[in-house]
Amino acid sequence: MEILKNYKSSIFLIISVIIGGVIGLIMGERASIFAPLGTIFLNLIFTILIPLVFFSISSAIANMDSSKKLGKILGITIVVFACTAIISGVIGVTSFKIFNPAQGLNSSMFTELMNSAQVVPREQVGFLKKIVSSITVGDFSQLLSRSNLLALIIFSMLIGFGTMLAKEEGKAFSNFLSSGAIV
Repeated sequence: MEILKNYKSSIFLIISVIIGGVIGLIMGERASIFAPLGTIFLNLIFTILIPLVFFSISSAIANMDSSKKLGKILGITIVVFACTAIISGVIGVTSFKIFNPAQGLNSSMFTELMNSAQVVPREQVGFLKKIVSSITVGDFSQLLSRSNLLALIIFSMLIGFGTMLAKEEGKAFSNFLSSGAIV
Protein backbone atom coordinates (compact mmCIF):
# COMPACT_ATOMS: atom_id res chain seq x y z
CA MET A 1 0.00 0.00 0.00
CA GLU A 2 2.97 2.30 0.65
CA ILE A 3 4.01 1.95 -3.01
CA LEU A 4 0.58 3.08 -4.16
CA LYS A 5 0.79 6.12 -1.88
CA ASN A 6 4.31 7.11 -3.01
CA TYR A 7 3.84 6.48 -6.72
CA LYS A 8 0.17 7.40 -7.14
CA SER A 9 0.80 10.02 -9.84
CA SER A 10 3.18 7.82 -11.81
CA ILE A 11 0.83 4.83 -11.66
CA PHE A 12 -2.07 7.06 -12.73
CA LEU A 13 -0.03 8.33 -15.70
CA ILE A 14 0.97 4.81 -16.81
CA ILE A 15 -2.62 3.54 -16.50
CA SER A 16 -3.81 6.56 -18.52
CA VAL A 17 -1.30 5.81 -21.28
CA ILE A 18 -2.45 2.17 -21.39
CA ILE A 19 -6.12 3.21 -21.51
CA GLY A 20 -5.31 5.69 -24.29
CA GLY A 21 -3.54 2.95 -26.26
CA VAL A 22 -6.49 0.58 -25.87
CA ILE A 23 -8.92 3.30 -26.96
CA GLY A 24 -6.68 4.00 -29.96
CA LEU A 25 -6.67 0.32 -30.92
CA ILE A 26 -10.43 0.02 -30.57
CA MET A 27 -11.48 3.31 -32.18
CA GLY A 28 -8.73 3.62 -34.80
CA GLU A 29 -8.84 6.95 -36.66
CA ARG A 30 -11.93 8.04 -34.73
CA ALA A 31 -9.77 8.32 -31.59
CA SER A 32 -8.39 11.57 -33.02
CA ILE A 33 -11.36 13.35 -31.42
CA PHE A 34 -9.41 13.03 -28.16
CA ALA A 35 -6.35 14.82 -29.62
CA PRO A 36 -7.22 18.18 -28.01
CA LEU A 37 -7.08 16.54 -24.56
CA GLY A 38 -3.59 15.24 -25.31
CA THR A 39 -2.50 18.64 -26.57
CA ILE A 40 -3.82 20.34 -23.43
CA PHE A 41 -2.04 17.80 -21.22
CA LEU A 42 1.29 18.22 -23.04
CA ASN A 43 1.04 22.01 -23.00
CA LEU A 44 0.39 21.93 -19.24
CA ILE A 45 3.42 19.67 -18.75
CA PHE A 46 5.59 22.03 -20.82
CA THR A 47 4.26 25.02 -18.87
CA ILE A 48 5.22 23.53 -15.50
CA LEU A 49 8.60 22.28 -16.74
CA ILE A 50 10.55 25.56 -16.55
CA PRO A 51 9.62 26.58 -12.97
CA LEU A 52 9.92 22.97 -11.80
CA VAL A 53 13.47 22.64 -13.14
CA PHE A 54 14.53 26.04 -11.83
CA PHE A 55 13.18 25.70 -8.30
CA SER A 56 14.14 22.03 -7.88
CA ILE A 57 17.77 22.48 -8.91
CA SER A 58 18.41 25.86 -7.30
CA SER A 59 16.77 24.95 -3.98
CA ALA A 60 18.56 21.59 -3.81
CA ILE A 61 21.94 23.27 -4.27
CA ALA A 62 21.12 26.25 -2.03
CA ASN A 63 20.20 23.95 0.85
CA MET A 64 23.39 21.86 0.73
CA ASP A 65 25.64 21.94 3.74
CA SER A 66 28.95 22.30 1.94
CA SER A 67 30.42 22.82 -1.50
CA LYS A 68 32.37 19.55 -1.14
CA LYS A 69 29.10 17.65 -1.16
CA LEU A 70 28.06 19.60 -4.26
CA GLY A 71 31.34 18.77 -5.99
CA LYS A 72 30.87 15.08 -5.26
CA ILE A 73 27.33 15.13 -6.63
CA LEU A 74 28.44 17.03 -9.75
CA GLY A 75 31.25 14.53 -10.33
CA ILE A 76 28.88 11.59 -10.03
CA THR A 77 26.39 13.31 -12.34
CA ILE A 78 29.03 13.88 -15.02
CA VAL A 79 30.16 10.24 -14.80
CA VAL A 80 26.56 9.02 -15.08
CA PHE A 81 25.91 11.27 -18.10
CA ALA A 82 29.11 10.09 -19.79
CA CYS A 83 28.30 6.42 -19.13
CA THR A 84 24.75 6.90 -20.39
CA ALA A 85 26.02 8.54 -23.58
CA ILE A 86 28.52 5.74 -24.18
CA ILE A 87 25.92 3.03 -23.53
CA SER A 88 23.38 4.67 -25.85
CA GLY A 89 26.03 5.03 -28.55
CA VAL A 90 26.99 1.36 -28.27
CA ILE A 91 23.33 0.31 -28.39
CA GLY A 92 22.73 2.52 -31.44
CA VAL A 93 25.74 1.25 -33.39
CA THR A 94 25.03 -2.37 -32.45
CA SER A 95 21.37 -2.03 -33.47
CA PHE A 96 22.41 -0.50 -36.78
CA LYS A 97 24.84 -3.35 -37.44
CA ILE A 98 22.27 -6.02 -36.54
CA PHE A 99 19.18 -4.61 -38.28
CA ASN A 100 20.87 -2.62 -41.10
CA PRO A 101 18.00 -0.23 -41.86
CA ALA A 102 19.62 0.88 -45.13
CA GLN A 103 19.62 -2.65 -46.56
CA GLY A 104 17.73 -2.85 -49.84
CA LEU A 105 17.49 0.91 -50.38
CA ASN A 106 18.15 2.26 -53.83
CA SER A 107 20.87 4.83 -53.16
CA SER A 108 20.70 6.24 -56.69
CA MET A 109 17.33 7.78 -55.83
CA PHE A 110 18.90 9.70 -52.93
CA THR A 111 21.91 10.71 -55.02
CA GLU A 112 19.62 12.06 -57.74
CA LEU A 113 17.53 13.92 -55.18
CA MET A 114 20.59 15.47 -53.54
CA ASN A 115 22.07 16.52 -56.89
CA SER A 116 18.84 18.27 -57.90
CA ALA A 117 18.59 20.24 -54.65
CA GLN A 118 19.71 23.84 -54.50
CA VAL A 119 22.72 24.35 -52.30
CA VAL A 120 22.46 27.28 -49.92
CA PRO A 121 25.77 28.27 -48.37
CA ARG A 122 25.75 28.01 -44.58
CA GLU A 123 27.87 29.75 -42.05
CA GLN A 124 30.41 27.37 -40.58
CA VAL A 125 29.93 27.23 -36.83
CA GLY A 126 32.88 26.07 -34.76
CA PHE A 127 32.71 23.49 -32.00
CA LEU A 128 33.25 26.01 -29.19
CA LYS A 129 30.63 28.35 -30.61
CA LYS A 130 28.09 25.50 -30.64
CA ILE A 131 28.86 24.67 -27.03
CA VAL A 132 28.61 28.31 -25.93
CA SER A 133 25.29 28.77 -27.75
CA SER A 134 23.85 25.62 -26.17
CA ILE A 135 24.72 26.54 -22.57
CA THR A 136 24.05 30.28 -22.67
CA VAL A 137 21.34 32.58 -24.00
CA GLY A 138 21.52 36.13 -25.27
CA ASP A 139 18.60 37.41 -23.23
CA PHE A 140 17.15 36.42 -19.85
CA SER A 141 13.69 35.85 -21.32
CA GLN A 142 15.12 33.07 -23.51
CA LEU A 143 15.80 31.06 -20.34
CA LEU A 144 12.05 30.65 -19.99
CA SER A 145 11.82 28.57 -23.17
CA ARG A 146 11.89 24.78 -23.10
CA SER A 147 14.28 24.90 -26.06
CA ASN A 148 16.99 26.31 -23.76
CA LEU A 149 16.77 23.82 -20.88
CA LEU A 150 20.53 23.29 -20.63
CA ALA A 151 21.07 27.03 -20.14
CA LEU A 152 18.28 27.05 -17.53
CA ILE A 153 19.89 24.15 -15.67
CA ILE A 154 23.25 25.95 -15.58
CA PHE A 155 21.57 29.20 -14.49
CA SER A 156 19.68 27.33 -11.74
CA MET A 157 22.91 25.73 -10.54
CA LEU A 158 24.64 29.12 -10.40
CA ILE A 159 21.72 30.68 -8.49
CA GLY A 160 21.71 27.78 -6.04
CA PHE A 161 25.47 27.88 -5.60
CA GLY A 162 25.42 31.65 -5.05
CA THR A 163 22.65 31.29 -2.48
CA MET A 164 24.60 28.55 -0.69
CA LEU A 165 27.72 30.73 -0.56
CA ALA A 166 25.72 33.69 0.79
CA LYS A 167 25.02 31.64 3.94
CA GLU A 168 22.96 33.69 6.42
CA GLU A 169 22.44 36.66 4.08
CA GLY A 170 20.91 34.33 1.47
CA LYS A 171 18.63 32.51 3.94
CA ALA A 172 15.49 34.41 2.89
CA PHE A 173 16.14 33.70 -0.79
CA SER A 174 16.92 30.06 0.05
CA ASN A 175 13.55 29.82 1.82
CA PHE A 176 11.89 31.31 -1.28
CA LEU A 177 13.56 28.70 -3.50
CA SER A 178 12.53 25.91 -1.13
CA SER A 179 8.94 27.17 -1.08
CA GLY A 180 8.93 27.33 -4.88
CA ALA A 181 10.17 23.75 -5.09
CA ILE A 182 7.45 22.56 -2.72
CA VAL A 183 4.65 24.33 -4.58
